[in-house]
Amino acid sequence: MGDIFNPDIRKTGTTGMIVSNPPYVRESEKQFMSVNVLGHEPHIALFVPDEDPLVFYRAVLDLAGDLLARNGKIYFEMNEAMGIRLSGLLDTYGYSGISIINDINGKQRIIKAVKYA
Repeated sequence: MGDIFNPDIRKTGTTGMIVSNPPYVRESEKQFMSVNVLGHEPHIALFVPDEDPLVFYRAVLDLAGDLLARNGKIYFEMNEAMGIRLSGLLDTYGYSGISIINDINGKQRIIKAVKYA
């Protein structure tokens, strides 16, 4: 696909599941990141602007409108501070069965939903 904001897709059908790990660390949280992550991960894969932390989620959801089959599931890795906002975004896009899953450290890390429309 390449650029999520300018996708080059040729619709060949639908899929039953989308899994995405978009950038979700807000720029203001950079100071709290460990040195080994900052030194080895591309910053473009980690950080989002504080003023629009859900920008990549909206881009994926826009694509999912065409690619995800009815009753298909979507899973996102997420910033633990964005659960409520991301739940609301999924609801706005018409998803149901929205639930948040904790990681092994008890932090809200995965959100899943089902496309019924």
